[in-house]
Amino acid sequence: MPKHDPAPPPGFDKRRVFLRVGGSRTGADYVLYWMQAVRRAESNLALDEAIRIANDLGLPVVVYEGLRPDYPEANARIHTFIVEGMRENCATASGRRLRYVANVASVDSLDRDALVRLSKRAAVVVTDEMPGFIFPSQTAALARRIDCPLVTVDASTIVPMRELPKKEFAARTIRPRIHRLLPAYFAPFVSPEVSVDGAGVYVDIDETDVASREVNDIVAAAGVDASVDPSPWYRGGRRAGRERLGRFIERGLGHYGEGRRDLDFESTSRLSAYLHFGFVSPLEVALLVRDAGAGPENTESFLEQVIVRRELAFNFVFHEPNYTSVEALPDWARKTLAKHAADPRDDVSAADIEAGTTYDDVWNVPQRELLLTGEIHNQPRMLWGKKIFEWSPTPQDAVDTMIRLHYRYALDGRSPLTYTSILWILGLHDRAWGPERPIYGTVRYMTSDSFRRKFDVKGYRERVDRITGLSG
Repeated sequence: MPKHDPAPPPGFDKRRVFLRVGGSRTGADYVLYWMQAVRRAESNLALDEAIRIANDLGLPVVVYEGLRPDYPEANARIHTFIVEGMRENCATASGRRLRYVANVASVDSLDRDALVRLSKRAAVVVTDEMPGFIFPSQTAALARRIDCPLVTVDASTIVPMRELPKKEFAARTIRPRIHRLLPAYFAPFVSPEVSVDGAGVYVDIDETDVASREVNDIVAAAGVDASVDPSPWYRGGRRAGRERLGRFIERGLGHYGEGRRDLDFESTSRLSAYLHFGFVSPLEVALLVRDAGAGPENTESFLEQVIVRRELAFNFVFHEPNYTSVEALPDWARKTLAKHAADPRDDVSAADIEAGTTYDDVWNVPQRELLLTGEIHNQPRMLWGKKIFEWSPTPQDAVDTMIRLHYRYALDGRSPLTYTSILWILGLHDRAWGPERPIYGTVRYMTSDSFRRKFDVKGYRERVDRITGLSG
């Protein structure tokens, strides 16, 4: 968390908007919004802030959405999901009189100065405040290279992250704080109209024609790893996210309280990837669910997940610099894991883990789901992580493996919720459980046999097979 942000000028919402680089520039041509984490051209508080600033200055808004080929585990699955959203953003931005600029770089023509050149003609640069993965370092790198004001906006949470000034211990400690703050933020978006049409603004960078070129061609030209196929189950973009939300409200929300514990794909929202890439907003999701009339048990159960649990994850990654390390675990967890560090473990190869071909036929199903679709159903996530922990030489090796598999295959794999759920496997936001066991110590324990007794694993396997036609 930045410790010494300059004081923002009057009119800025200090709870969400932060001035990273001060100063002023006269004679500018536009306000630049760098869309790096919240990839939607409407219902976007960061874009709204850019429009507000531009309207005050009498300038148009340029929206820049870039996609580089050198992020960790860059591949066709992730690229396709993002480019599908870019196509929609282009149309929506144009309809709002915003100048939209897409740049899908290739490994052979990566323009590392594109944002800097765009910034030279900007009165202000606005971008997304997002903890974790490469986002903070990307923003810091731009801040070092530009000489106009740079503003970041927290548009990924409902209650702004800085309203909670310290790392919370668990859901039970953050819940009352979130509920106390929530009424001030739990209201529909009221976005400003664009005053100055940006359609004719010239930009000095190469643009990718996401509106008319085929998505597959754009991704192939980027030169990223093509061995990870696009998901046959999930299509990127805001429209797909909104359709998925509507389907969940219609078919799943009415029995979510109990149904989310089943392995039926319709019983959970499956919105994680759409929330992660910012195609949909947690605020709009929560408001639609609140007003759906699905009964208090189902509504409150879902809102607990999309507000309290999600914001707990953002709180953790925002305040914890070691969010990918076992050093971030509570003291009791680190001590019990250290005590059992030398316990014997099954020898399961990294290749079998990645391929989902281990001796454990229950565990293999969620891993195959991840490989095929880009997601793991929420219920087997715990078993998935626990077994990787059992099969890894050290707890940190287990964390590293889970993060790598998420980066490579999961559409939501770079989310604060991913890092938090991985460390939860080893005791984060949890308590000690008895009796003490080999390998686990007092960390919460789970077995494939217990999972098989609780859930319809056969039906789950058949559904995973049907997704890609593997059942014949």
